[in-house]
Amino acid sequence: MIKIEAYTDSAVRQFYNGLIMKQKNGIRFAYEIRMDHEQIIPRSTDLAGFFIFQDYIFSTTESIEIWVYKGNSRRYDKYVFECSPKSTASPVDIEALLAEERRKMQKEWEHQQLVRELKNSKEKCKELKEDNRQFRERIQQLEAEAKNANVVQELMGVLKHSSLLEKFSGNTSKVLNDAGTQEPVSLHGIPGKELLEILNEIQHDLGEEKFQFFLGTALMLGKHPAVIPQVRKLIEQSINNPNIQPKNKTQ
Repeated sequence: MIKIEAYTDSAVRQFYNGLIMKQKNGIRFAYEIRMDHEQIIPRSTDLAGFFIFQDYIFSTTESIEIWVYKGNSRRYDKYVFECSPKSTASPVDIEALLAEERRKMQKEWEHQQLVRELKNSKEKCKELKEDNRQFRERIQQLEAEAKNANVVQELMGVLKHSSLLEKFSGNTSKVLNDAGTQEPVSLHGIPGKELLEILNEIQHDLGEEKFQFFLGTALMLGKHPAVIPQVRKLIEQSINNPNIQPKNKTQ
């Protein structure tokens, strides 16, 4: 005989109590317990260790078989208790798992998006730094060109009076030094008062600091008038061709 029913603690307990009653009534029998067709408790008449099989029940266990032998014979009745899967997921659980998986995928996509945006931001920042560096260099270059242009234009302002300096010749320093005295001076027929007006005009145009610089230049050119035409020619070339760089003299 084979009897099959669902496994529950109460069903097994009731079956065990039936075996106890048989022993008390003097009915001779032996039993054997198998789990998924594997022997757990070998054939025995001692019911003291009957419930040991419960220690071997796992989530994957499908059935528990209890074989009850008749006396000393090999004939037996088999009682099968089928176990329900313990990890069966309900439709609600499946929906929850899908929702969790979608949430993880969304977070992963957002993370990758942030990584891409951060990389693009770093590259853009690097480009802006390079543009800023080039911009600063260009400003410095323009400032240098403007400064050089101003110097050239201002030096031309001195040389426009080169005809006067040529007339001063070697007496330029004397005229300039005597200009502060109260004695009327003149140079090649040019009154001292007119000379002072010219100097005051130059000083007003250049400012005190540059005036002192170009005053020294004027004194030098006055002592060496022969170089005035050459200097004028070089400055005019610089104005017409601002990209021309002066050559360095070898030491």
